[in-house]
Amino acid sequence: MYGKSRMYGFEIKDGQLYIVPEEAEVVKHIFHTYLYDGKGCHTIANELNAAGYLSINGKMWREDGVCRLLKNDKYVGDLTQWKHYSTDFLSKKVVQNNGDNTDAPLITVTDHHEAIISREVWNGVQQQIYERGNFPEKVANIHVIIGIAVRCIVVSVDMLMVLVANHQSKIELLDA
Repeated sequence: MYGKSRMYGFEIKDGQLYIVPEEAEVVKHIFHTYLYDGKGCHTIANELNAAGYLSINGKMWREDGVCRLLKNDKYVGDLTQWKHYSTDFLSKKVVQNNGDNTDAPLITVTDHHEAIISREVWNGVQQQIYERGNFPEKVANIHVIIGIAVRCIVVSVDMLMVLVANHQSKIELLDA
């Protein structure tokens, strides 16, 4: 019902979500800093680390953790189920549900549990995420090691071959 792991700001007891006050203050700070100070996930993560706050795993905050927190509707008291579903039971491939699959509809229960942030702050942050754009679904720490521009003489297309730090290569078309 609540996922597999504990969530920052909440603990689960007897199947119910309860607020952890010390962590809830950090959650409020993250939402307010994003909305009212206009800071991004990376900056907020750096500030939390500098202030000595640790993530739910007892590690330093990362940009992707702050971004996920800002998009998690449990902080406003809502519960959404079927956020992810399996497309193939054999391969066990799981995809994010955007609400466009009639076989796996998103089910949201509004005001399901006590909220850490107000609906006003939640709506403001979601609007800011939309307006700012480029909000990462998954933030990856990929560093380009080398990039080589090549031209395919068969189809006359310019391409950029990039070798990245995780030893995978990808090919991108260059803008002509």
